[in-house]
Amino acid sequence: MLSLVVISFVLVSIAPLANAAGKGANLLEWDPSSRDGGWTTWAPRQEISPEMKAEGKTLVTRGRGLDYCSGAWRREVGGIRPGDVLDLRVVARVSVGVDVLESVMPRLVWLGDFGPDVVPVYATGFREAAGGTWEITGQFAAPKGAAGARVELHLRWAPRATITWEEMSLTRGAEKPHRKVRVATIYWRNKGETSVEKNLAAFMALVDEAGAKGSDVILLSEHFKTVGAGTDTALFAEEVPGGPLFAAMSEKAKRYNTYIIYGDFVREKPYISNAAVIVDRKGGLAGIYRKVQLTAEESLERRPGGSVPVFDLDFGRAGILICHDTTFPELPRILGVKGAEIVFVPIWGGEVETMRTRAFENACWWVTAGFDVPSMVVDPAGKVVAGTWKDRGTGVAWYEIDLDERFPVDWLGDWKNAVWKQRRPATYGPLCGGERP
Repeated sequence: MLSLVVISFVLVSIAPLANAAGKGANLLEWDPSSRDGGWTTWAPRQEISPEMKAEGKTLVTRGRGLDYCSGAWRREVGGIRPGDVLDLRVVARVSVGVDVLESVMPRLVWLGDFGPDVVPVYATGFREAAGGTWEITGQFAAPKGAAGARVELHLRWAPRATITWEEMSLTRGAEKPHRKVRVATIYWRNKGETSVEKNLAAFMALVDEAGAKGSDVILLSEHFKTVGAGTDTALFAEEVPGGPLFAAMSEKAKRYNTYIIYGDFVREKPYISNAAVIVDRKGGLAGIYRKVQLTAEESLERRPGGSVPVFDLDFGRAGILICHDTTFPELPRILGVKGAEIVFVPIWGGEVETMRTRAFENACWWVTAGFDVPSMVVDPAGKVVAGTWKDRGTGVAWYEIDLDERFPVDWLGDWKNAVWKQRRPATYGPLCGGERP
């Protein structure tokens, strides 16, 4: 069961906006002149319908012993205009033993000129209070073509569940300012003989270029200082934050008020890791990620990482993967589950399609900095939106990422909203060693 999972349900109880008072008025006030306060019941088939009835000013849904019950309380509202922002809050009491993520499914279906395919948007954040009570809040922005909405409070697949919807409110709100982050990714590779000194000079010049143009984050590739130099790993591995490369990056980060993420061999005597280091805007150490999925040869010499952390930076939540990590879908999925909004990937080589797929299947931004694969920015829909590589571009590619941008997908609706709600982690036991195929 998911009794400990933090989920957010956005319950949209909507009374006609045309009848609403001003901003802040509850558009879901109980209507004493209508049966069940203005709510109606719905089920795809009566034989699988849960029991639904109003008790006082609350709405109650019971599973009726049906393993795969399905039904909802519904309420429609008109007078919605494209761009309207609606703040939703619901308080629901849920009986013990219910898989909240799977079985409790508040959603909103936009009504308007959308043709035959109407897709829902789901509530995406839960806060559990005492006694099995959940406060469910969320915000929806009406899309182009919207003229109304239907709020649906679903119960599904929970034979012994009882859900009491105790408080429902919908108010006009103002959309929160979108969080913007300007990322820069770097590509450079010498075409002839090179050295660590030459590599550092070239890359630092590109860091200066990226920093001077107001980047919030600058990404460099996997152990970039030794690319093409044929050097001994142990000779050039550094302690962090004590080494000279960290000191140089610290100065750049402070000068340009930017984060810098770079790949390096990090020494923790007697061990060496293939790692990525995050330098914060003040030149301090914000975090280290150690590559988990080492190649066969790497694994003979280097220390593997043992976790996949998410880092809370001042613009949002970020994850890091390194090169061969991207071959395995489990690591990006862990970052997605932990709430990563951007994944930064110092990488030597790989496939563009793999990067696009990883971004799409986890509905998050990917930024790569590579040698045998482009340095690029990929959006949550899997589209490459910026990049530089070999004879393409100047060696620095920029993109302003909007972390609150929505990505509608045909048939499914807003992709990030849909993909995380529709997943069924309770069935994925083999991935966790919980059962054998």
